[in-house]
Amino acid sequence: MIGLAEIDARLAAHQLEVAGGFHPGPDDGAPEGCRTLLMLGPREPGFWAHVSAEPEFAVRAVSVPLIAAVPVG
Repeated sequence: MIGLAEIDARLAAHQLEVAGGFHPGPDDGAPEGCRTLLMLGPREPGFWAHVSAEPEFAVRAVSVPLIAAVPVG
């Protein structure tokens, strides 16, 4: 079993960090056998610089606009 320090080190390479976590109960809708869920968030400063430098970001930014211009009037 890996510990939180190792998880944090692995996430740091992607400019992410553990923002919280919990041990889900049977009514939480977690996957079968899940004992712990971690919530991840951006590690700042540097997250957006890292993400925008990734090839996947460049492809999405060009091929799928997130905001579409809609003519008015």
